[in-house]
Amino acid sequence: MSEAFLTAAFLSISGGLQDAYTYLARGNVFANAQTGNIVLLGVHMADKDYRQALYYVVPIIAFS
Repeated sequence: MSEAFLTAAFLSISGGLQDAYTYLARGNVFANAQTGNIVLLGVHMADKDYRQALYYVVPIIAFS
């Protein structure tokens, strides 16, 4: 295996662990990557649960 593959694998695992930690222990939001927050925002918007959707707007704006 090349060194680049090992580096990519390490970064992927690290990012996944950070996402799992922040989602489970820090209020059900993703702090590492905003893709999860955008998906959850869309889910709540589709359900017309705007109050819960607003909960995901804050970290997206802060990340920006």
